[in-house]
Amino acid sequence: MNSVSAQPTATHDVPPTALRGSKRILVADSDPGLCRMIVFLFEQAGHRDETAADGELAWAALLADDYDLLVTGRNMPKVSGLALVRRVRVAQMALPTILISGTPAAAELSRDPWQRVDAFVRKPFTISELLAAVHRLLPAAAPFPAATEISREPDQRVFGRTG
Repeated sequence: MNSVSAQPTATHDVPPTALRGSKRILVADSDPGLCRMIVFLFEQAGHRDETAADGELAWAALLADDYDLLVTGRNMPKVSGLALVRRVRVAQMALPTILISGTPAAAELSRDPWQRVDAFVRKPFTISELLAAVHRLLPAAAPFPAATEISREPDQRVFGRTG
């Protein structure tokens, strides 16, 4: 897992044969524990990822590199997840986005079409719920390991805090 700093860094080197079907994913959330868990899932499938602790760092990373998917929290310092999605849409980046939040965003999202997300995952969520959203958006991605390989109970709520 690479963290995005003021100067975005490249992802770690991976042999080209390991990257068949892999995707570049940016995970933006101010909760470092949540980022680590999500990145662990993606790395198990051979995907390359970076993390950003706030929306401003995520935006800098998006401007510096190409990604196949953005997974973002809603409440982040400097630039919120919704403001980040709005920047992506206004810049006309063809980037699928997943918004993760403990509060429903439907009313807010319906007011502003520039904040359209491709998937919404409500906290707390299961591994299966997150992976289902990723599979809908990246159907050609490398397969993810079964949830039972990662968690003792496939439907155990392991990600995120309520609220």
